[in-house]
Amino acid sequence: MVDGQVSDNGKKSKMPKGIIPALAVISVSLMLCVCATVMVSRASADISALEDRMEVLSFEINDLEGKLEVKNNMLDIKRIAVEEYGMISSEYASSRYVDVRDEETVTKHDTNNKEDSWLSELLRAIGIADDEK
Repeated sequence: MVDGQVSDNGKKSKMPKGIIPALAVISVSLMLCVCATVMVSRASADISALEDRMEVLSFEINDLEGKLEVKNNMLDIKRIAVEEYGMISSEYASSRYVDVRDEETVTKHDTNNKEDSWLSELLRAIGIADDEK
């Protein structure tokens, strides 16, 4: 085995002393390039996540602004109703319900007639059968 390179005329030549530091510098610089690419990729992912969060917050802000606008609009409606039309709030008004249906009545049927069956008496009491007698 031969240590080092062999030249064309068969003699050994030594490796230059500056090769090892040059290889170290080149490998470190390549490693720094890879690290920088990874850091840029992570930063881009963080920016994308923050932009998504910004969109969500923007939507939430718009939603809350809409709800606030509706609330303020309802306050204006209440103010106009009270001031201009003299209306009062429902909590201050007493409520009474009027029943417009016919009043219920109770009718007593005489059961002195033994000719009728209990079914006809029951139907007459309910109001289905007519009193023909």
